[in-house]
Amino acid sequence: MEEYVPRILVIDDEVDTLRLLQFTLESAGYQVTTAASGLEGVTELEQREYDVILLDLMMPVQDGYEVLQAIKVGFRRPPPIIVLSAKSTFDDQIQARELGAVDYLVKPTLKENLINAVENALDLVF
Repeated sequence: MEEYVPRILVIDDEVDTLRLLQFTLESAGYQVTTAASGLEGVTELEQREYDVILLDLMMPVQDGYEVLQAIKVGFRRPPPIIVLSAKSTFDDQIQARELGAVDYLVKPTLKENLINAVENALDLVF
């Protein structure tokens, strides 16, 4: 029987950040899909199931807070969402958690912190 590989959706408007996160997470053994905007991320989530979402807050058109709200309203059982943002105030963290984020990492973050956050989020799923 083939081993299940957790699927992660990364939503960030910075192409270099998407590439780095994809490389880091794939190197750790995860399947990774990237979305370069909030709208693209929500559309991707409507088309396929994911085990964890990594979400940036500062994006044009549809920011991370709007994505969190869309997921909260539009999905009965959304996957755990980890916010990964340069915004580092306590208020930002509280707002993200109130909208459904299970964790909040400040960019830049260490690879170990990222992998630990993903593993902790996966513990909520499996």
